[in-house]
Amino acid sequence: MLPCASSSAEFERISPFTTEKLLNTAVPDFSLSDKTSLSAFRGSVLLIVFWSDRCPACMPDRESLKHLRIITDQSILKIISIHAGKPGSQHSKASAPEGLVMIYDSSLEITLGKFNVTSLPAAILVDKNDMVIKIFRGQQNWTDSKRVQEIEDLIKLAK
Repeated sequence: MLPCASSSAEFERISPFTTEKLLNTAVPDFSLSDKTSLSAFRGSVLLIVFWSDRCPACMPDRESLKHLRIITDQSILKIISIHAGKPGSQHSKASAPEGLVMIYDSSLEITLGKFNVTSLPAAILVDKNDMVIKIFRGQQNWTDSKRVQEIEDLIKLAK
């Protein structure tokens, strides 16, 4: 089980979070299902969010992602939600937020193997050219006006 972080400061303190090496590099490709891979989203801006239903700090993030999806340009920003680890007892595939691409990474092959995410929640913003342009650590309020503006500005730069 990956540790959770309830704030950015706590996240930095407990995690070596080596995904920093991904900044300004091509995002690692991975399979979303038996027939689809991340490369199928080429040309879109991606927000790849790592979370777990066993992580209390992750649940508010997940709720605010639903709102972020509504208030941003859905034709440009695609949100991929990666559940890291085995689901907890409260987990249900039916509870996946509408409109989000949901991946269940029980083996942690994507979370640890591809992205080196060692603490949750975490998110990676990828531009339309598949370059990692921003890493978000710890709990986020995806509907906060400053956060939304930051994402919209990054999307404009990515166009």
